[in-house]
Amino acid sequence: MTWLDEVVRANPDYVESMYQAYRRDPGSVDERWGLLFAGYEWAREGAEPAIADLVHSYRELGHLVADLDPLGGSPRTHPLLQLEELGLREQDLDRVVDWAPLHGGGRGPLRGMLRALAETYTGTLGIEYLGISD
Repeated sequence: MTWLDEVVRANPDYVESMYQAYRRDPGSVDERWGLLFAGYEWAREGAEPAIADLVHSYRELGHLVADLDPLGGSPRTHPLLQLEELGLREQDLDRVVDWAPLHGGGRGPLRGMLRALAETYTGTLGIEYLGISD
């Protein structure tokens, strides 16, 4: 029997007791259980899928708020680029997230990623490429 079989077939009360022990002291459970619970905690936070949506939204809609009007009349916000619309909150801005959807790797604060997205997709050069087909 593999370790994954052990997890799948485990008594739910046992798994719950292991998880509670992990939450009190991560070192108190076997390393494999600790990795499983750490992954669960990470996935439960839920912001990571929203990061990919955030990057895609800026790529798709950033040109709509780009600073292209020399007289300064360009809209600087769009309702579909608001944090709440993308499943994020103001509290998430200082959270360290995976930057892979933006430039292929690394981790950093969400606030920094938003700044990079704005510089890339909403500056004085608007980029719209998602609608271009081969």
